[in-house]
This record gives sequence, structure tokens and C-alpha cells, in this order.
Amino acid sequence: MLEFKRILVPVDFSRYSEAALRYVVKMARDTAAEVIVLHVNEPILPSTAYVTPLGGYAEGYFSEVESARKVMSGLEPLLGDLPHRMIMRGGLAGDEILASAQEVGADLIVLATHGRSGLSRLLMGSVAETVMRHADAPVMTLRAAWLVPEQPGVTRASRTERV
Repeated sequence: MLEFKRILVPVDFSRYSEAALRYVVKMARDTAAEVIVLHVNEPILPSTAYVTPLGGYAEGYFSEVESARKVMSGLEPLLGDLPHRMIMRGGLAGDEILASAQEVGADLIVLATHGRSGLSRLLMGSVAETVMRHADAPVMTLRAAWLVPEQPGVTRASRTERV
């Protein structure tokens, strides 16, 4: 079995990324790996800047960053006594995940994927796909439906694991 020393877990504060973090915490306990939790604050869409005065644009972004800091600190108890780091960056999620993986020397990148398809994926892009195509480290994607069952009565144990 592969032994990982540093596992990078990008989080977007969705219930899916929190579930992926919980999964990694269990995995890290078995391997004594360091868990690096990363959140990327993406820039506010330029189209928003046209409707908001410049001051409001900057204020909105800084407010988002401050909210993200609070949520990040709320994730620390999940990590307990595991060796870990909490990192926040600004930029495009895929690019920042790849850069962070390089900088921290990640042996593994684990991220939840929302499983969008069709027009939604075309318009929003796929961070997971960008990371999988360009990462130097192995990438494990965990499907949102597997992490957090949507249907009543359906549990992870009753699903086929697709990782």
C-alpha cells in the first residue's frame, strides 16, 4: 500500500468537501500523514464589478475572505491532533490547488467533485478535471453522491465505491 506523507485537501466549504476532509482524516490517522487543508478565494466575477461601485467590490471580496477565515478555523477541530496546516489563497481554484500541491510537496491531492455534467460543467468548468490533468501528484476524487447520499435510506455502505 502507498504511504502518503502530505495530503492536500482543497475545501470549498460545501458539505461535500467537508465530507472529503473527514474521509482524509480517517486515512491520515492510518498513515500518520500531514493534512494540508486549502481554501481558494476566487476573484469576484468582473461582470459584478460593473454593477457595484469599486469600493463595494473590494469590500465584498474582503468580507468573503474574512468569512472564509472563520470557516477554516471551524474545520480545525475535525483534524484533532493530526499534523496539519491550514492555507488560504486567492486566485483561480484549479491553478491555486496545483501551485499549493507543488509548494507543500503533496504526495496526494484529495478533492470532492460535484459531478456536474452538460451545460453546467461547460459554463462552470471542472476544477477536478484541471487538477487531474495537470497535477504531478496522484489525485483522488470523491464523488459528491458517494460522500453525502441524497436519497433517504441510501447509505455509503449500500453503494458501490467509485473512487
